[in-house]
Amino acid sequence: MSSLTTKQILASALSLYKRALPSLAKTTLPLLALGEVINLFADSSSEPTSFFATAASGLAGLLASARALSLFFRTEFSGTSATVTPASFLLFLLAGAYVSVAVGLGMLLLVLPGLVILSATFLAPALALAYRQGPISAVASSSEYTKGNVLPICLAILVFCTATAVPSLLVDLLPQPVFFVANLALAFAGLYLNAMVVVVFERLHPNTVVERNEYTP
Repeated sequence: MSSLTTKQILASALSLYKRALPSLAKTTLPLLALGEVINLFADSSSEPTSFFATAASGLAGLLASARALSLFFRTEFSGTSATVTPASFLLFLLAGAYVSVAVGLGMLLLVLPGLVILSATFLAPALALAYRQGPISAVASSSEYTKGNVLPICLAILVFCTATAVPSLLVDLLPQPVFFVANLALAFAGLYLNAMVVVVFERLHPNTVVERNEYTP
C-alpha cells in the first residue's frame, strides 16, 4: 500500500491548485459570488425567506465544490469520468451529508474521533462524483483506501483548517463591500481542500487505469 506524508499532500495539492487556477476561477467564481449575493439577501430577510435563501447559498457553494473537484480530476488525470451531472451531483451531496453526520457524531463524543472519521472518509465525495458510488459504498471504499494513512491526512486537514481559521475570523470584522470580496476570496481559497482530495486519491486509489495527465489548463 502507498504511504503519504502531510508535506506531500500539502505541496502536491498546492501545485495542482496553481495549475488549475485559471480554469478554476472561470468554473467556480460565478457560483461562489452568487452564493455570497444570496447570503446578503438572507441576512436582510424574514425568517422563512432567510432559511430558503441560506439553503440556496449553500447549494451554490456545494455545486462550486463539485465543479472544482471535477476540474482537479481532469487536470490531474486523463480518461477520468469525474463530470458533474445531476446524478453525480446528487451522489456527491448524499455522500457529503453521510460523512457530515458521521463526523458530527464523532465530534459529539470527542474531537479526535470526529477528525479520524473525517480523514478516513476523505475520499467519499470524490468516489461518489467520479465513480457514481452511493454514500455507503463511497464511505466504505474511502475507509479502505485511506487505511494506514489516516494520520497524515488528518494532519493535512488540521493545517488547512488552522491556516483558514484566522482569516475567517478577521473577515467577519470587515465592513461591506470589503466583507463581500474578502469572503468570496476565502471561499475560493477553500477549494484547495478539493485539490488535497485529488492528491490523496491519486496516491491511494488502487485503480491504475487512470493515467496522470500533465496537461496544464
